Amino acid sequence: MAEDENYDQADYLVITAGSWQSDPHSVEQLISGQDLIHKIRYGGIDQAWIYSNPNPIRSEKIIANLAEPISFNEEIILLGHELQAGDGQIKFTARWKNQAQNGRYFVKIRIVDEFGFEWSEQQTSLLNEVYIFPNYWLSNETPVVTYDLDYSSTIPPAEYKIFLSLGEDPGGGLLPVRQGDEFLGVEYGAGSVSLDPISADQRIQDPNVVTAEKIWFGDALQLVGYKIEPQSIVTGADLTVDLYWRADKPLPPELQLGLQLGDETPILLPLSRISTAEWQPGRIIQEKYRLPVPVDMASELMPLRISVLSQVDEAVFGRAALGEIQVMATDRRFDLPDQIPYPLTVNFEPGVSLRGFSPSKIASAPGGVLPLTLFWQSGGKTNEPVTAFVHLLDESGAIIAQVDRWPAGIPSNIWAEGQVLIDDYELEIPFEIRPGHYQLAVGLYDANSGRRFSVISRDETSVADDSFILPLDVEITP
Repeated sequence: MAEDENYDQADYLVITAGSWQSDPHSVEQLISGQDLIHKIRYGGIDQAWIYSNPNPIRSEKIIANLAEPISFNEEIILLGHELQAGDGQIKFTARWKNQAQNGRYFVKIRIVDEFGFEWSEQQTSLLNEVYIFPNYWLSNETPVVTYDLDYSSTIPPAEYKIFLSLGEDPGGGLLPVRQGDEFLGVEYGAGSVSLDPISADQRIQDPNVVTAEKIWFGDALQLVGYKIEPQSIVTGADLTVDLYWRADKPLPPELQLGLQLGDETPILLPLSRISTAEWQPGRIIQEKYRLPVPVDMASELMPLRISVLSQVDEAVFGRAALGEIQVMATDRRFDLPDQIPYPLTVNFEPGVSLRGFSPSKIASAPGGVLPLTLFWQSGGKTNEPVTAFVHLLDESGAIIAQVDRWPAGIPSNIWAEGQVLIDDYELEIPFEIRPGHYQLAVGLYDANSGRRFSVISRDETSVADDSFILPLDVEITP
């Protein structure tokens, strides 16, 4: 019978006939001083015994409370947490409290670097220490749970941020996060950790990594593996390239990487966030790179090539081809329509302008549909995923109906500078709405964090709560 140091913390102990037969000496020690409360019989024979521990040892981890707890939609409260980084693993320990009557949730924890690349993610059900869902927790229960987040032995030593989010399980969206009166979006920044080189033997654990064979750059630097995502990409998007390097002997400082798609001019990036002169010979260093795909590329298979260069004298250490990427061109429009029923210019924080709307007057009835077209113009792709909203507001400012979507259905990570997005909406009117006059508010927000983008400037009418009130009277008729 396997040893387990937690037996003395249990309220109850179940011993099976198999345990008795395989290790009777250990079983005798375990049940010493415990009370037999039930026998389980099958076929007229005792098959299992349940013992009650009269004096369970409570070994509760002390987690300091946050000055202001973190609320996930006022349903689950994060009272406190701590981070510990070990050899290949981050331990995130959290103290929870349930304020909801019902509901099951998942916990998602991510490791993200300073450039926004994700290096590891764990998603698991929210349970207490004995694997009970929150809807069965006691009213005064504040369980402490530790989550083990593994990371690759090839991760480069650096400072990494830890992000925490909760969602409705199964298949629900992420819960809004607040700390006091401050809205944090849908993700909580739980701190940062400094990750040092892992002492254990290094292995490339990602099954999607292509093992490179005999790809050398000079006589000291070898490419041992690579991963390219996605294999098919729309123009204007970013290609993510993971490269696994190993130096067999000391390298010159500040080597650079050239990334080239097709016949485009290569872009030059630092080979690593760590000076290449500080690399330890024999160790594998993984790095992630972004390669923007030009918006004017044609739809065809494009070769992806890399090169390693010296920053000092631009000497080339070597070149290699990493296969082909399917580029898919998409139609784009850069000129505004000649006649927009209501032209205007409203500039939003991420570099997006609202250039007008149509129609200039709207009337509908309860249960009907409000047609609306917004004309956006982009300043270029954004790091944040931009979502637009249209809210129908009553005279008190309450939201009566709404639609949220990507402008024109196009993700903002492939927008081009000056691109015009013609964004058609159909806003469904509730049957119970009262006849009268209403307003339409439009705005933009970061779909990851939930944070609204500010209105920077406008040529007329009003701004409220980081949204723009269209100069348009909406009449709901009986």
